[in-house]
Amino acid sequence: MENLKVCIDGKSRMVMDVVEDLECYKRGLFVTLNSITKDEFKFDGQLDNLIHWLRDYCYGRSYSVDKSRLRVVGAFEVGTFNQGLHAHLVIMHSSDTNRTADQIEAFIRRKWYVLTGGNDKAHEHGSLVNVQNVGTLEGGIKYLTKTYYHQSNQFNLRYF
Repeated sequence: MENLKVCIDGKSRMVMDVVEDLECYKRGLFVTLNSITKDEFKFDGQLDNLIHWLRDYCYGRSYSVDKSRLRVVGAFEVGTFNQGLHAHLVIMHSSDTNRTADQIEAFIRRKWYVLTGGNDKAHEHGSLVNVQNVGTLEGGIKYLTKTYYHQSNQFNLRYF
């Protein structure tokens, strides 16, 4: 029973630390990305590419001067349905981008389908991408950490 308490306390502390780090940002999206590949290294590279392109899209080349303008935290997991990889991301930004939430969603969809080799025509409404407003930041981070209890030794919350 003591191990469960340590695990719960560790997760709560981690959630609150991430929330504190991100709460200064005004807007956020909760993104789920499903992958065609089951190769974790390839999937990780696809995520890195997407985040790089997204920062460039939202802020132009100036993003490299201050990467903190768009903060992304996420976790990936193996799905129970087809053992495919998918990621949950919380993307937070200040209101200083000229892009709307709809433009950002369309960009993420288009680029993710390019990266994964998905059907070009399906990117507008396909199931590889789900983008929503983050809602409560704490709720989004708790959802990212939902596998913490089941896979705490493999848990991979990551800042991009």
